[in-house]
Amino acid sequence: MSTHEPIHPQALHTAQFSFIDAKGRKIHLRGVNLSGSSKAPLNQPSHVLKEFWDVAESGGESLIGQPLNIEDGSADEHLARLRGWGFNLLRFPVTWEALEHAGPKKYDYEFMDYIVRVLVKCKQYGFRVYMDPHQDTWSRFSGGSGAPFWTLPACGINPYNLSSTHAALIHSEWPLPHTSDPASFPAMIWGTNYGRLLSLTLFTLFFAGRAFAPNCIIDGINIQDYLQNHYIASFGELADRIKRADEEEGLELRDACVIGWDSLNEPAEGFVEWDDLNKNPTQQTTTLKKGTYPTPAQSLRLGMGQTQTVETWDFGTFGPKRTGTATIDPKGRKIWAEPEEMSPSGLMGELPDGTHPRWGWKRDVSKWPLGTCIWALHGVWDVQSGFILRPDYFKFHPSTGIEVHFLTDFWLPHFAAYTARIRQSHPHEIAFVQPPVFALPPRVEEELLNGRCAYTGHYYDGLTLITKHWNWFNADSLGVLRGRYRSPIQAVKFGEKAIRKSIMEQIRMLKSDAELITAPPPTSSSSSSLLAPPDNPPKPNQYPTIIGEIGTPFDMDSKRSYFPSSPRKNKYRGDYTSQEKALDASLNACDGMNNVGYTVWTYLGVGGSVAGAKDSATRHTHEWGDGWNGEDLSLWSADDLRRWWFDDDDVAFKENIEAKNSRLRKSKSLPRPKQSLRSESQAGLLASRSSPNLPSGGSRNVSVLTLNTMGSSSPRIPGRDAGELDSPVLLTPSASTPTLLGFGGVGLAKKPSVAFSIHTSADDPPPVGATDTTTTAVSASDKDKDSSTSTNSSSSSTLLNHTSRGQQEAEEDPYDFLTDGARAVRAFCRPRPVKVWGETVKTEFEIRKAEFKCVIRTSAAGVEAVPQGGEEEDEELATEIFLPLVHFASNRLLELSKAKWDPDAAKQRLVESKKQSMKGVETMQTPKVYGIEGIDTDESEGGEEREKRFLETIEDNPNLLDVEVRVSAGKYKIRGQTLYWWYPKGTEGEGEEVTIEVKRRGGAIKVHRGGWIDVPSSSSSSSRTQMGGKTGDEEKSWCERLCGCDFGCVIM
Repeated sequence: MSTHEPIHPQALHTAQFSFIDAKGRKIHLRGVNLSGSSKAPLNQPSHVLKEFWDVAESGGESLIGQPLNIEDGSADEHLARLRGWGFNLLRFPVTWEALEHAGPKKYDYEFMDYIVRVLVKCKQYGFRVYMDPHQDTWSRFSGGSGAPFWTLPACGINPYNLSSTHAALIHSEWPLPHTSDPASFPAMIWGTNYGRLLSLTLFTLFFAGRAFAPNCIIDGINIQDYLQNHYIASFGELADRIKRADEEEGLELRDACVIGWDSLNEPAEGFVEWDDLNKNPTQQTTTLKKGTYPTPAQSLRLGMGQTQTVETWDFGTFGPKRTGTATIDPKGRKIWAEPEEMSPSGLMGELPDGTHPRWGWKRDVSKWPLGTCIWALHGVWDVQSGFILRPDYFKFHPSTGIEVHFLTDFWLPHFAAYTARIRQSHPHEIAFVQPPVFALPPRVEEELLNGRCAYTGHYYDGLTLITKHWNWFNADSLGVLRGRYRSPIQAVKFGEKAIRKSIMEQIRMLKSDAELITAPPPTSSSSSSLLAPPDNPPKPNQYPTIIGEIGTPFDMDSKRSYFPSSPRKNKYRGDYTSQEKALDASLNACDGMNNVGYTVWTYLGVGGSVAGAKDSATRHTHEWGDGWNGEDLSLWSADDLRRWWFDDDDVAFKENIEAKNSRLRKSKSLPRPKQSLRSESQAGLLASRSSPNLPSGGSRNVSVLTLNTMGSSSPRIPGRDAGELDSPVLLTPSASTPTLLGFGGVGLAKKPSVAFSIHTSADDPPPVGATDTTTTAVSASDKDKDSSTSTNSSSSSTLLNHTSRGQQEAEEDPYDFLTDGARAVRAFCRPRPVKVWGETVKTEFEIRKAEFKCVIRTSAAGVEAVPQGGEEEDEELATEIFLPLVHFASNRLLELSKAKWDPDAAKQRLVESKKQSMKGVETMQTPKVYGIEGIDTDESEGGEEREKRFLETIEDNPNLLDVEVRVSAGKYKIRGQTLYWWYPKGTEGEGEEVTIEVKRRGGAIKVHRGGWIDVPSSSSSSSRTQMGGKTGDEEKSWCERLCGCDFGCVIM
C-alpha cells in the first residue's frame, strides 16, 4: 500500500524499534487510556439495571460526553493534569456501539463530531493520540463493552436469557436479574465471559463465520461478512469525519495529533482451534477459572435451557483452585431467540420470512431458522441427547479438513481489511498491531504496513489484578504460556526484587514480539534445497512497541485505602503504598533497559475538582470504582481529593486525627503556616469572586485564566493594553488554555525574553547563595545560564523560589494540582527521556530516594556545544528529559502548597473548599501548570468560525525544582519540568555512552497518607546550608521525630 499524499512535518516515523520525529530524534511515548468511561453512555455505569435493556432496544443513547466534558471547562483541568504528569500519548477508546447504536448503518455523526472536538482539545495540549476500537467480551449487553445491542439479535441471540444460562455474566444482573446484587459481583469474574457461550459463539461468527457457520446468512451474505462490514464501515466513517475536519477546517489532526489506529482491542479466538469441546482448553488465554466453569459442551446445553452441574473455581493467593460443583438450572430459558418472540419491552421479533421490523435485516430462514442452537444446525452436537458429535469441529476447516490457525487464517485477513479502510482516510496512519493477549503476533506483509507500524501488546500483573493484593511472591505467567518452564512451580518468584526482575523480563518478551511482525517468510524444505538464500537479503523494518494497557487495581485489600474496616485500621485510609509498589514494578519494567512506551489503564476524566464532582454517576468513586464491572484502575479520583479528607461522618477517623493534633501542638518545632494561606479548590486559582470582571452568578460557561502575576512576559490579549492585565482575564472554556510551557518538552510558541526579581525580606530568608537582601534583576539569558561544560564533571542546579512569599501565596499551587486526587502518583509520574539524540540504553529511578539515572548512546546527529542560534532553535538540538515536580519540587514551593500537613490549618482550608463545592460553585478556573505553551481554538458564538490564538506566556517557572545534576559530558539547562542536555556527537558506528544523574536536593519529599506532605523550614534549611550544617536526610524532620510508624508516613 502506498500513497502520494505528503506526510505532515510533525508526523512520527517508526524505525529502529523507535518512534522518530522529522529531525531524527527518538521520541519516548508515555501516557494513559482516555478513558475507561468511554465503554458506556454517561450515567450508565455497569451496575445500573434500570432502563438498561429498554434504552438498548429503542436504539441506545449517544456517548457524547465520554471521555471528557468540553463544555464546562473540566476537560482543560484533566488534560492539564495529564500533561503535568509528563504524559504525551493518549490511547483513545471508542466503541462500535458509540458509532452505530441506533441500528445498522445508522451512524451517530453528532458523536463523531464531538470526538473531533475532543481531539482538537488533546492537540492543544500537545498530546499524540492513537484510536482504540475498544471491546471486552463482545458487548455491554454481554457483560463487557464494544458492539451495539442489535448485533445480538442479528446473530439469533435472545440477550434476556444470558444470565440465567450463564452464557454471560452481566454486572447489573448479578447473580440473577430478579435478585440482582451488583455490589457482590466477584472481582475480575467478568473475564470468564471470554470462555462462556456468548463470547465463544460471537467471536467465532465475527472472525470465522464463513468457515464454521456457512448456513448463517443474513441480508444475502454470511454473518462474518455482515458483522465485519458494519464494524469496519463504522470506524471508517469516524476516520472520514476526522479527514473532513482536517480538509474543511484545517485542524491538522491526522499525523500531527492522531498518529494511528489500534486494531480490535483484545480480540478473542472464540471456539477456533479448540481440540475437544468436551474439555476446557489449557493453552488459550480465555480460560480464567473463577466462579462457574462449564466446559464448551455444557455451555451448549445450557444455552438450550438444559440443567447442568458444572465445576466451580476460585482464584486465590496461590492461583486458581477448584472449590466444588454447582448446578445451573435455566428453567427452560435458552439464549436462542424464537421467531416473532416479543421482547420484555413489547417490541416484535422477526417475522416468519426472516425480516426484522425494528432493525431491518432479512435472515435466510431456509438455512438459518431461529429457535435452536446454530452449532446444532451445523452438526456439531445433538440437542436431544446432548451428545457432542464433532468434538474437534473447530480444530480443522470443515470443508478442507486442514488444521486452522486463528491468527493467520482469520485474524490477519480482518486486520488487513480494517487497515485498508482506515488508510483510505488516513493514508499515513501507524497501524498498531494487537493480537489476542499474550499471543505471538503473525507475520504481516510489508506491503500492508508500508513502513508505518507498531506492536501494541497488553500486560497486567495477573496475580495482583485478580487477587487485588500486592504479594511477596508472584509468577511469570507469560513465561508459563510461552513454554519457558517445564513446570509452573519454576515460574514462581519470591521477594520484591525477584518479582520486579520477572516483570521486566516479561515486558522484554513482549518487546521482542515486534520482530515477528516483519520476520522473513519461512522457507519450505523443498525450495531451500534448490534455491540458495540471497547474499544480501533486505533487512526487515524494526517497528517499536507500545504496551497498550498496563496498570494496577487501587481497591486492594478489601478497599482498606478507602473504607477502614475498623478504627484500628484507620491508619490505612489514603495509604496507597501497596498500589505504588505494584504500579512501580510494572512501569519500571517498561523503563530500565526495555525502554518501551505504554498507555496506562486508565484515567477517568468525567467529574473533576469543579462543583458537582461528587454527583456525577459516571465519575470514578470509591464505592463503584471505574464504573465498569467492579474494576478500579483510574489514576485519579474525585473521591481522593483532599477536600474530602476530613469527613464529619467518619467518627473514628476524626477521633484519631484529634489525638494526633493534640500531640503535634505540643511540639515547639511544628511550623505554623501563614494565616493568609488560600483556601481555594485544588486547581490553585487566583481570581477573586469579588472581581468586577466576574459575572454575577458564575456562569458554568466561564473559565478564569489568571494573568495578573505574569509581569513583563504576560500574554498580549487582543484589544487590551499591558497595563490592563492586573485583573483576571475571563475567557470561554474553549478559549482558555492553561499556561503549560514545556511540560514534556513540547513548545508551540516562541518565548520572549523576560526579567524577574529575587525578592528577600526578614520574613523570607535569602535563597541559597544569596549575599544580600536587595532586589536584583536577572535577565532570561542569565536565568537559563548553562551549567559548566567540563567532561566527567559534577554540577548542581538549585532552582528555588525567587518571588516574594506574598506573591507566591497568590500564585497557583502546581504541586497540589498535580497530586490532589491522584493515587500512587509517585509510581506513574516518573522522570524519563522524552526526545533523544542517540539511543537510550537504560534508565533507573528510585522513588524512595528521588534519584534518576539515564544512559544514552550518542549518535552522529549530536552537537558539540550549544549553538548560538535562537533559544527555541537551540533546544531542538538538545535531548529533553522530563523531571516531574511531583518528585523534585523545591521546599520553597512545597511550603506554600495546600498539601502541606498541618491538621488545624488543613482542615480549615479544606472544609471551606468542601462547603463551596457543595454550594455549587460553577466557575471552572483553568489551572496554570508550568511547562507547555498552549494553542487554543476559539469558537465564535455561532460555533462556525474558529480562531486560533497563541497565548504568549511567561518563561517556564525557574523556581519549581531543587535538584542536583551530574553529567558525564556536555551541558544542560532546566526550564519548568524539562531538562535540556547537549552532549558531543558520536562517531559513526556504535557511538559513546553518556550519563546523566539527577537527585532532589535534601532527599525525597516526605508524604503522609492522603498525599499530605512534610516540608522543613526554608529558613533553617538555608541557614544550615550556608553554615555548612546538616540538611535533608542528614537531620530528622519534626514529623520523623513525632509521628511514629502508626501515623502512616511514607518516606519518599
